[in-house]
Amino acid sequence: MAKIKNIRQKRPAKKFRLSNSVVQWGIVGVVVVVLIFLVVGALSRPPSEPAPIPLLTNAKPDLISITRMLGDVKLDSGVRTLFPEEMSARFVGPDSLYAQRRWYDALTALNNMLNRATRPESAAIRAYMAFCWYDADNLDRSVQSFRRSMGEDSSPTGTAPRLAFSIGWVFQSRGYQDSAVAYYSRARRFLPDSARLLRAQAANNAGAALEVLKDTASAGDAYREAAALLDSTAYPKEAKTIRENLTRPAGSK
Repeated sequence: MAKIKNIRQKRPAKKFRLSNSVVQWGIVGVVVVVLIFLVVGALSRPPSEPAPIPLLTNAKPDLISITRMLGDVKLDSGVRTLFPEEMSARFVGPDSLYAQRRWYDALTALNNMLNRATRPESAAIRAYMAFCWYDADNLDRSVQSFRRSMGEDSSPTGTAPRLAFSIGWVFQSRGYQDSAVAYYSRARRFLPDSARLLRAQAANNAGAALEVLKDTASAGDAYREAAALLDSTAYPKEAKTIRENLTRPAGSK
């Protein structure tokens, strides 16, 4: 009888397996690399629009602040004289629409003018658009246009200080006192000596905003600055408002 050879069966080779901990750490590493890539990309990418601003159009008016404020947001001769001279003839069409209170038609005409406008011209057009948006009761678009205009003409001798006053007024009228103070500060710093009424209005309004913010010392200083700047004989109504503000605790200190 033939002998049966004892044939040893070879064991299958062990498959290489990663431990669970190694796999988990690998996944974490990949996630970290992806997050770093996204953060670096976001930081290096320039913003295409100005920083977000509060929603103002649907905010309720701050009636108490409004009774203590001076000035208004309007396209007056003080702003128009600062526009480039060559824009006067080009603004005839929008001026006619603006006078008829056809705000959106005026905005369409102004927007068509932006295509080939130079930087100073663009600043003037956007400022004009901001006043149209304000009169159309779209405060968010108004502030955005004001800010874009200031970004294109930030010269202290240009429209920027007057537009800063308008932005401060809009913010304050809707209860955003911190933002109002910031823009009034810019207006007070750069408005020329010849604009004494507007400087007095900016100082008074800043005082009212600071009073709401409980900074009574700074509020009193701002009110007194406004009183010193204003010709009470020429502007009796404004002088009365400043006197009334001075009689409150903030102004008496």
